[in-house]
Amino acid sequence: MITAEIIHVLTNLAKGIDPLTGADLPSGGPYHNPYVIRALFAAADELQEHAPARSFQRSAPANAGRAWTPEEDDRLLAELGAGTRLMDIARAHHRSRGAILTRLVRLGKFATLEDARAATERPRQTTAKWAALKLERTQAGKPWCDAEDEALLEDFDAGLPLEQIAKGLHRGVRAIEVRLIKLGRQLQVAASAAQES
Repeated sequence: MITAEIIHVLTNLAKGIDPLTGADLPSGGPYHNPYVIRALFAAADELQEHAPARSFQRSAPANAGRAWTPEEDDRLLAELGAGTRLMDIARAHHRSRGAILTRLVRLGKFATLEDARAATERPRQTTAKWAALKLERTQAGKPWCDAEDEALLEDFDAGLPLEQIAKGLHRGVRAIEVRLIKLGRQLQVAASAAQES
């Protein structure tokens, strides 16, 4: 776990927020005690103060700033005509995506950078997928109630598949796994992996 993640967890706990789900922590627990809250903030501040400075700058691509050759221009236009993804073109030329788009404008393939971006972006099909998941997982990110815990344990103990339990509780499979572990149930992941080998 990197220092930034630890600071995030400590700060959220100090604010009374579950760092995994973003939900408010139940009242009356130790995380609502002023002494504990001050200690968590102090720990986060101490980590922040003594955290080693990290540079988040990415190194520039190998050909960044170099002049384009006529051969590279020809190759760029051929790749674009073949429908190669912008990211793959940039990687092959050892240049940034912005450099590729700018070069396409200079070569007269597009009038503006906005036109170049619009023409080279692939349509996102994930929007419909996420909308469907949001409708399917209406309880995602919400705190668990006692009735849900009881239904979860009953279905799990009855041997229902996790996918079916998740669908019935309007949550994702991973949320079901995490909740089962928190409720003290052992998942059979290791056992099924051992049977496959």
